Amino acid sequence: MDNKKNYEQHYMKQIERIMETTAELALEKGIDGINITSIAKACHLSRPTIYRYFKTKEDILWVIFFQEAHKMEQHIAARFSSEDDLYLRACKVAQGMIEFQLQNDHFIIYNDIFLSLYVKASEDANYRWEEQETNIYHFRPGRTITHLFGDVVDLDQDLQLKQTMVAFVYAISYLMQAILRQDEALQVKYSISAKTLLFKQVSWLMEGLGRELENMGYQTSETPFSLSL
Repeated sequence: MDNKKNYEQHYMKQIERIMETTAELALEKGIDGINITSIAKACHLSRPTIYRYFKTKEDILWVIFFQEAHKMEQHIAARFSSEDDLYLRACKVAQGMIEFQLQNDHFIIYNDIFLSLYVKASEDANYRWEEQETNIYHFRPGRTITHLFGDVVDLDQDLQLKQTMVAFVYAISYLMQAILRQDEALQVKYSISAKTLLFKQVSWLMEGLGRELENMGYQTSETPFSLSL
């Protein structure tokens, strides 16, 4: 029994080690700049050892993606209240996404995977998300939007609203992806930090979302949107 437990602990530690190393390499070189050989070398493991745990580099990246998506959803959902209106919920989603990004360097890798593997898989109507061994959190396209807003409003009953909220979440993701990587350049050229610029742009985005929701007949919270450095 002890041998089995020790093996399971060793197995999980190796997986965590490989994932952590892959994320660090991807931060340094980008996901296209790494492969099983470079991952094995950085882990001080042989290629066959890596293949005992993951079939491909993409499998490692998928596990990182699903894990980070799950962590982000949990982090954001911790802010929610049953009293939220739609706009207040959107504010909490934006705040949670940005806070999670700033606290977690690996989330940059999540964004990279989102814009590559995820987008490619989503375009394939025959892609079976539920059949992927790496999809341990049962992630699928559209689930995140439903999870974030589904208890406030039934998005399936209002296509225009659903499209608006999808566009909102994507806009936050793209802003974080584009701006937070450029902190040094922004400081040098414009004497402004990436966080300050991001907060300004997200504030403008929230103002626009509030007006659009009002035009669609949804009451918006009187609590102003705010972010703190």
